[in-house]
Amino acid sequence: MRIRWENRHTERLRQARIGWDLAEVGAPCFSPDWVTEPDDIHLLRIAAVYGDCPPGNYRYRRPPRDFEYSFYVDELPDDGDFAFTAEHRTLLAAMSWELSDPYAGDDIPGADPKRPYGDFTFYQLEMALALELIPAQKPADHDPMTPEIVEAMTALHFQSQPALQVFLQNFEIPAGRVFDGEDWGGWAPHDS
Repeated sequence: MRIRWENRHTERLRQARIGWDLAEVGAPCFSPDWVTEPDDIHLLRIAAVYGDCPPGNYRYRRPPRDFEYSFYVDELPDDGDFAFTAEHRTLLAAMSWELSDPYAGDDIPGADPKRPYGDFTFYQLEMALALELIPAQKPADHDPMTPEIVEAMTALHFQSQPALQVFLQNFEIPAGRVFDGEDWGGWAPHDS
């Protein structure tokens, strides 16, 4: 499967409003009123890995009250700034993006609410690995996954709802860039 990135793809993702899938641990997903087109999940997967969005403060407007919120978003003002960090960027690229049905309607793009960052239900461990906070091989003499790291990763996960919204409103991918992938993902730039 091949996708040649066009400005319309960027504009399509800019229209997304991000809600929260309340199943399991929860994860960011597109809004309940989103009408999914066949390539939406592929566009999201490509953008999450290859889109450029530098860290910084970005305007964030909380979604309407009929959306589900993460614990973090529930505490935010309706309109304000969100500090998008390099950690948010890394974790968006590591998320397991899929089509799901969190609102009992049509399938929409979002992260897997049970295993948002890969194969483990201990999602904080996968986050810490992605951020290189712990070694890939557990040392024999101690567990590097401290309670402080678990707490920090949990808090960071609940920031993924506004992080994804800010990212989709501000990312860039040059038009004309070509990506190859499969239905399940695995997207990579096409070598011309």
